[in-house]
Amino acid sequence: MKGPAVQRGRPESEMRDMANDFKNICSRTAGEKGGGGFGTGASILKLSVSRDYDSLVELFIRNGLEFSAEEEVPTEVIKCWRAEERPAEDGKTGGRDRGQDTEASGALIGGCVLALREEEFIIDGIAVEPGYRSLKLGRDLLRMAAKEAGKRGGKRLFLVAKTPQFFRKYGFVTIASEEGPNFFECFTCPQYKRECFPEVMRLDLDDGGTYLMNDE
Repeated sequence: MKGPAVQRGRPESEMRDMANDFKNICSRTAGEKGGGGFGTGASILKLSVSRDYDSLVELFIRNGLEFSAEEEVPTEVIKCWRAEERPAEDGKTGGRDRGQDTEASGALIGGCVLALREEEFIIDGIAVEPGYRSLKLGRDLLRMAAKEAGKRGGKRLFLVAKTPQFFRKYGFVTIASEEGPNFFECFTCPQYKRECFPEVMRLDLDDGGTYLMNDE
Protein backbone atom coordinates (compact mmCIF):
# COMPACT_ATOMS: atom_id res chain seq x y z
CA MET A 1 0.00 0.00 0.00
CA LYS A 2 2.45 2.61 -1.20
CA GLY A 3 2.13 5.93 -2.94
CA PRO A 4 1.26 9.56 -2.23
CA ALA A 5 -1.64 10.23 0.09
CA VAL A 6 -3.04 13.33 1.76
CA GLN A 7 -5.33 13.92 4.71
CA ARG A 8 -8.96 14.71 3.92
CA GLY A 9 -9.64 18.40 4.12
CA ARG A 10 -6.07 19.53 3.40
CA PRO A 11 -5.58 22.67 1.21
CA GLU A 12 -5.93 22.38 -2.55
CA SER A 13 -2.18 22.88 -2.96
CA GLU A 14 -1.62 19.50 -1.35
CA MET A 15 -4.27 17.93 -3.55
CA ARG A 16 -2.37 19.44 -6.48
CA ASP A 17 0.79 17.65 -5.38
CA MET A 18 -1.14 14.39 -5.13
CA ALA A 19 -2.43 14.87 -8.66
CA ASN A 20 0.84 15.70 -10.38
CA ASP A 21 0.18 12.74 -12.61
CA PHE A 22 -3.10 14.34 -13.69
CA LYS A 23 -4.09 12.81 -16.99
CA ASN A 24 -7.06 11.76 -19.01
CA ILE A 25 -8.31 8.26 -18.27
CA CYS A 26 -10.97 7.88 -20.89
CA SER A 27 -13.75 9.74 -22.63
CA ARG A 28 -16.97 8.90 -24.39
CA THR A 29 -19.33 10.87 -26.56
CA ALA A 30 -23.02 11.09 -25.95
CA GLY A 31 -23.47 9.61 -29.41
CA GLU A 32 -21.55 6.47 -28.39
CA LYS A 33 -23.75 5.78 -25.37
CA GLY A 34 -26.96 7.67 -26.12
CA GLY A 35 -29.31 9.31 -23.65
CA GLY A 36 -27.95 11.13 -20.63
CA GLY A 37 -29.93 14.31 -21.14
CA PHE A 38 -27.81 16.03 -23.81
CA GLY A 39 -27.71 16.24 -27.58
CA THR A 40 -26.27 13.30 -29.52
CA GLY A 41 -22.79 14.12 -30.74
CA ALA A 42 -22.89 17.61 -29.17
CA SER A 43 -21.04 16.74 -25.97
CA ILE A 44 -18.08 14.72 -24.79
CA LEU A 45 -18.06 12.76 -21.54
CA LYS A 46 -14.61 12.76 -19.99
CA LEU A 47 -13.31 10.78 -17.01
CA SER A 48 -10.04 12.01 -15.53
CA VAL A 49 -7.97 12.21 -12.38
CA SER A 50 -9.03 15.23 -10.34
CA ARG A 51 -7.37 17.46 -7.78
CA ASP A 52 -10.56 19.26 -6.73
CA TYR A 53 -11.66 17.24 -3.70
CA ASP A 54 -13.96 19.98 -2.40
CA SER A 55 -16.07 20.01 -5.57
CA LEU A 56 -16.45 16.24 -5.36
CA VAL A 57 -17.65 16.50 -1.75
CA GLU A 58 -20.27 19.01 -2.87
CA LEU A 59 -21.35 16.56 -5.58
CA PHE A 60 -21.62 13.73 -3.03
CA ILE A 61 -23.66 15.78 -0.57
CA ARG A 62 -25.93 16.98 -3.38
CA ASN A 63 -26.63 13.33 -4.18
CA GLY A 64 -27.47 12.37 -0.60
CA LEU A 65 -24.15 11.10 0.80
CA GLU A 66 -23.04 11.97 4.32
CA PHE A 67 -19.80 13.81 5.03
CA SER A 68 -18.67 14.83 8.50
CA ALA A 69 -16.57 17.92 9.20
CA GLU A 70 -15.01 16.13 12.16
CA GLU A 71 -12.92 13.05 11.49
CA GLU A 72 -13.37 10.36 14.10
CA VAL A 73 -11.05 8.06 12.16
CA PRO A 74 -8.04 9.39 10.18
CA THR A 75 -8.64 9.07 6.44
CA GLU A 76 -6.05 9.55 3.71
CA VAL A 77 -7.24 10.53 0.25
CA ILE A 78 -5.37 8.40 -2.29
CA LYS A 79 -6.82 9.52 -5.63
CA CYS A 80 -9.90 11.31 -6.97
CA TRP A 81 -11.66 11.05 -10.33
CA ARG A 82 -14.24 13.28 -11.97
CA ALA A 83 -16.68 12.75 -14.82
CA GLU A 84 -17.55 15.85 -16.76
CA GLU A 85 -19.54 16.89 -19.78
CA ARG A 86 -17.85 19.16 -22.31
CA PRO A 87 -19.08 20.68 -25.56
CA ALA A 88 -17.66 18.94 -28.62
CA GLU A 89 -15.18 21.03 -30.59
CA ASP A 90 -16.49 22.93 -33.60
CA GLY A 91 -16.84 20.67 -36.60
CA LYS A 92 -16.56 17.49 -34.54
CA THR A 93 -19.12 15.06 -33.20
CA GLY A 94 -16.95 13.71 -30.45
CA GLY A 95 -14.63 10.75 -30.25
CA ARG A 96 -12.06 9.58 -27.76
CA ASP A 97 -10.19 12.47 -26.21
CA ARG A 98 -6.76 11.49 -24.95
CA GLY A 99 -5.40 15.00 -24.46
CA GLN A 100 -3.55 16.08 -21.33
CA ASP A 101 -5.61 18.37 -19.09
CA THR A 102 -4.36 20.53 -16.26
CA GLU A 103 -7.64 22.10 -15.18
CA ALA A 104 -11.26 20.95 -15.12
CA SER A 105 -13.15 22.63 -17.93
CA GLY A 106 -16.53 20.93 -18.09
CA ALA A 107 -19.67 20.47 -16.01
CA LEU A 108 -19.13 18.04 -13.12
CA ILE A 109 -21.56 15.13 -13.49
CA GLY A 110 -19.89 12.37 -11.45
CA GLY A 111 -16.98 11.56 -9.19
CA CYS A 112 -15.24 9.01 -7.01
CA VAL A 113 -12.70 9.18 -4.18
CA LEU A 114 -10.39 6.33 -3.19
CA ALA A 115 -9.06 6.60 0.35
CA LEU A 116 -7.23 4.63 3.02
CA ARG A 117 -8.79 4.17 6.46
CA GLU A 118 -7.62 1.84 9.20
CA GLU A 119 -5.18 0.27 6.70
CA GLU A 120 -8.00 -0.62 4.31
CA PHE A 121 -8.92 0.89 0.95
CA ILE A 122 -12.36 2.47 0.87
CA ILE A 123 -14.59 4.29 -1.57
CA ASP A 124 -14.85 7.56 0.33
CA GLY A 125 -17.58 8.76 -1.98
CA ILE A 126 -19.03 7.96 -5.39
CA ALA A 127 -21.94 9.60 -7.18
CA VAL A 128 -23.30 10.37 -10.63
CA GLU A 129 -25.90 13.04 -11.33
CA PRO A 130 -29.34 11.46 -11.97
CA GLY A 131 -29.59 12.46 -15.64
CA TYR A 132 -26.38 10.59 -16.50
CA ARG A 133 -26.77 7.32 -14.60
CA SER A 134 -27.73 5.31 -17.68
CA LEU A 135 -24.25 5.83 -19.17
CA LYS A 136 -22.46 3.43 -16.79
CA LEU A 137 -20.23 6.16 -15.41
CA GLY A 138 -20.58 4.67 -11.93
CA ARG A 139 -19.19 1.37 -13.19
CA ASP A 140 -16.28 3.13 -14.87
CA LEU A 141 -15.46 5.15 -11.74
CA LEU A 142 -15.55 1.98 -9.63
CA ARG A 143 -13.28 0.26 -12.14
CA MET A 144 -10.65 2.97 -11.89
CA ALA A 145 -10.74 2.94 -8.09
CA ALA A 146 -10.46 -0.86 -7.96
CA LYS A 147 -7.54 -0.88 -10.37
CA GLU A 148 -5.75 1.82 -8.39
CA ALA A 149 -6.24 -0.03 -5.10
CA GLY A 150 -4.95 -3.23 -6.69
CA LYS A 151 -1.89 -1.43 -8.08
CA ARG A 152 -1.09 -0.25 -4.57
CA GLY A 153 -1.21 -3.75 -3.11
CA GLY A 154 -4.79 -3.71 -1.87
CA LYS A 155 -6.63 -7.00 -1.62
CA ARG A 156 -10.01 -5.61 -0.59
CA LEU A 157 -12.09 -2.52 -1.24
CA PHE A 158 -14.84 -1.39 1.14
CA LEU A 159 -17.76 1.01 0.89
CA VAL A 160 -21.07 1.81 2.54
CA ALA A 161 -23.98 1.69 0.11
CA LYS A 162 -27.46 3.16 0.10
CA THR A 163 -28.14 1.26 -3.13
CA PRO A 164 -26.40 -2.10 -2.53
CA GLN A 165 -28.05 -3.71 -5.56
CA PHE A 166 -25.92 -1.53 -7.84
CA PHE A 167 -22.65 -2.62 -6.24
CA ARG A 168 -23.63 -6.30 -6.13
CA LYS A 169 -23.60 -6.28 -9.94
CA TYR A 170 -19.86 -5.69 -9.78
CA GLY A 171 -18.85 -8.24 -7.16
CA PHE A 172 -19.39 -6.39 -3.87
CA VAL A 173 -20.90 -8.44 -1.04
CA THR A 174 -22.65 -7.25 2.10
CA ILE A 175 -20.76 -7.77 5.36
CA ALA A 176 -21.34 -7.01 9.04
CA SER A 177 -20.36 -3.43 9.87
CA GLU A 178 -17.71 -4.60 12.34
CA GLU A 179 -15.92 -6.52 9.57
CA GLY A 180 -14.98 -3.34 7.72
CA PRO A 181 -13.35 -0.02 8.61
CA ASN A 182 -15.32 2.54 10.60
CA PHE A 183 -17.68 4.43 8.30
CA PHE A 184 -18.41 6.98 11.02
CA GLU A 185 -20.05 9.49 8.66
CA CYS A 186 -22.90 7.04 8.16
CA PHE A 187 -23.05 5.42 11.59
CA THR A 188 -23.34 8.77 13.40
CA CYS A 189 -26.08 10.11 11.12
CA PRO A 190 -29.40 10.54 12.99
CA GLN A 191 -31.23 8.80 10.13
CA TYR A 192 -29.07 5.67 10.37
CA LYS A 193 -31.26 2.58 10.89
CA ARG A 194 -34.32 4.83 11.17
CA GLU A 195 -35.03 6.21 7.74
CA CYS A 196 -31.85 5.04 6.02
CA PHE A 197 -30.60 1.45 5.94
CA PRO A 198 -27.23 1.36 4.15
CA GLU A 199 -25.06 -1.74 3.88
CA VAL A 200 -21.32 -2.08 4.42
CA MET A 201 -19.89 -3.94 1.43
CA ARG A 202 -16.58 -5.49 0.38
CA LEU A 203 -14.99 -6.30 -2.96
CA ASP A 204 -12.17 -8.87 -3.03
CA LEU A 205 -9.83 -7.46 -5.65
CA ASP A 206 -8.19 -10.76 -6.55
CA ASP A 207 -11.55 -12.52 -6.81
CA GLY A 208 -14.79 -10.63 -7.33
CA GLY A 209 -12.89 -7.59 -8.60
CA THR A 210 -11.70 -9.31 -11.76
CA TYR A 211 -14.47 -7.87 -13.91
CA LEU A 212 -14.15 -4.35 -12.51
CA MET A 213 -10.40 -4.34 -13.02
CA ASN A 214 -10.72 -5.47 -16.65
CA ASP A 215 -10.38 -2.90 -19.43
CA GLU A 216 -13.16 -4.51 -21.40
